[in-house]
Amino acid sequence: MPGPPVNRVQLTARVTREPELRYLPAGVPLARLALAFDRTVKGADGQPERVTNYISAVTTGPDALQAQERLRRGGEIYLEGQLQTHHWTGPDGVTRSTIEVRVEHLEILADGGAEEPDLPAPGAADGGA
Repeated sequence: MPGPPVNRVQLTARVTREPELRYLPAGVPLARLALAFDRTVKGADGQPERVTNYISAVTTGPDALQAQERLRRGGEIYLEGQLQTHHWTGPDGVTRSTIEVRVEHLEILADGGAEEPDLPAPGAADGGA
């Protein structure tokens, strides 16, 4: 008999743009993070090849404030959390959705900033997939 479902994410990632901070109606801070992480796949020639993937993450409370204050493009973080689906209605009235990480634990490994190397734009390394 199968066990309970598992929805667990542990990820080390780079910040691709500064966090977006807003406040929920109850006054709780929420930061939205744009992240990039690499994985290794077997290339067409059979050799290992690095592929960059992109995902959004959201964090609330003190971690959201810390992310807004300290993180810059190029910063590196470690996070633990769960995957969730985020739904919204665009300006054209169409409902959209995306998968994101709801952060439960966040550690800033490097703040980022001018001394960090440039990151590719989301979609540049993987053809937008």
